[in-house]
Amino acid sequence: MRWLAALALVLAACSESGNSPDSSAFVEAANARSGGIRCEEVSRCNGIVKVDCQSAVDGPLYYFDEDTVDLINCCGGCCFTPDPAKQEDCRVNCPPAGWTCGH
Repeated sequence: MRWLAALALVLAACSESGNSPDSSAFVEAANARSGGIRCEEVSRCNGIVKVDCQSAVDGPLYYFDEDTVDLINCCGGCCFTPDPAKQEDCRVNCPPAGWTCGH
């Protein structure tokens, strides 16, 4: 029975919040950063919104703060870089620490 309660908590954490900006704000923010790659909101978890800009074909995967639309981190295609600092950032922070609802 404990697993059922734990599942309910995870599902609640991964659902949309009623007080945050709608999906279009996050998609617009991602589109502005991605250079015209088509982006879509994938999911929300613990106050973080995940927006996928064709990461399956090496596009960026953005994580935004659900309340402010501030960028938390860029993963996915953003991690394919010769910059050792960004590679380390991706290794440590992709997905961001608050993201607990899977990849």
